Amino acid sequence: MNSDNFVTISHKHRQGGTETSPESSVSENFQRLGFCLFDDILCEDRSKAAGKSALELLSLYLEMISKQGLKLGTGIKEGFSEIVTRSAQRYDIKIQSTGLLAECAQEISADIRITTFLEGVLGPNPRLVHQDVVVALPGAPDQQWHTDGSHLSTTEHLPCHCLNIFVPLVDLTPSFGPTELRPCSHFLTRDLKRLMLAAFAKKQLHAPTAPLLKAGSALAFDYRVLHRGTQNSSENPRPVLVLTYSKPWFIDVFNFPARSIYASGEECSKDSPAASSSTSCNFEDQTEL
Repeated sequence: MNSDNFVTISHKHRQGGTETSPESSVSENFQRLGFCLFDDILCEDRSKAAGKSALELLSLYLEMISKQGLKLGTGIKEGFSEIVTRSAQRYDIKIQSTGLLAECAQEISADIRITTFLEGVLGPNPRLVHQDVVVALPGAPDQQWHTDGSHLSTTEHLPCHCLNIFVPLVDLTPSFGPTELRPCSHFLTRDLKRLMLAAFAKKQLHAPTAPLLKAGSALAFDYRVLHRGTQNSSENPRPVLVLTYSKPWFIDVFNFPARSIYASGEECSKDSPAASSSTSCNFEDQTEL
């Protein structure tokens, strides 16, 4: 699948142009494919300035952790409410309430294309669950295929209840390690092995795709879609701004732990959900995904 097959919502569409599908078609295609793209959500200069802010924030947190003699391991249980290492050399950092990153997040949330899209997919009053930035440092390897959350039903496929919007803050190239997705896989991850084998037998399995976005463009995808960050074989970090939205009643308490860098003496309770589990599902045994 190449970029010509993607549903892309352009800047002209925001201004009333007719080059892209109407809102209902965008929502329908998102529900079918599990993802869509947006052009020019942030201007290039602002995106790249935000990328520098992301690297500064990462350096700040790593310095704080080091000075306090704390340990930042890999995974949610080994992380902090401010920063989690998702995999080797790949950091997920909560955005502070002020500063350029926060301003960019607000700008994205206010974009008419985003608000119209969110209401079309999630319904009235979509909720901002998280706003963070993921930095893949040079040498970060391919992630395992995973989803960012579970299905709400084990017996039937339900409409999207939660989604991510990824906005790269640098121009993505194959060497930068773009996000790779398997289109339509949100229909399979409810019972991955059985449903994936059935899709393969029916020749309905879609090949993975990795959109090469410009800085400030966006990739939106269903929480249940199989995806992964690919290897950053470049010599530079790859920062991506991440906004997570859901239906108003949904609460995701599992993707960041409770313990804070600023209260290092207070450990998460062993019985707390954040300390014991995650809604994110890895599929490490599915090597042929």
